[in-house]
Amino acid sequence: MDIEEILKKNRDNKEDEVTGNVHTRGLKLGYKTFTLLVIFFIVFNIFTGQTSYAIQSIFCGVIAAEYYEKHKFSKEKIFLAVFILSCIAFIVLLLNHVKHILS
Repeated sequence: MDIEEILKKNRDNKEDEVTGNVHTRGLKLGYKTFTLLVIFFIVFNIFTGQTSYAIQSIFCGVIAAEYYEKHKFSKEKIFLAVFILSCIAFIVLLLNHVKHILS
């Protein structure tokens, strides 16, 4: 490998790192925005006398997906526990939402 190839690979790696960093920052901002919207809609529904089963179900689904990936990567039991509990909450809330809509 000559010096030009090494420099080109180094520049490419830095561009990949910057792209990854921007992607990660975007995901963090999106997650914070999503959480704030969930809280807003739950509080709004409390004041208007509506249920929040659908919103809570979606939130639990997102939590379950996140912790599934964390457990898959790290194999930590706490992540598995959060994943399982989030899945249970997701299913219960989803069924409550369907039951409420159909009744």
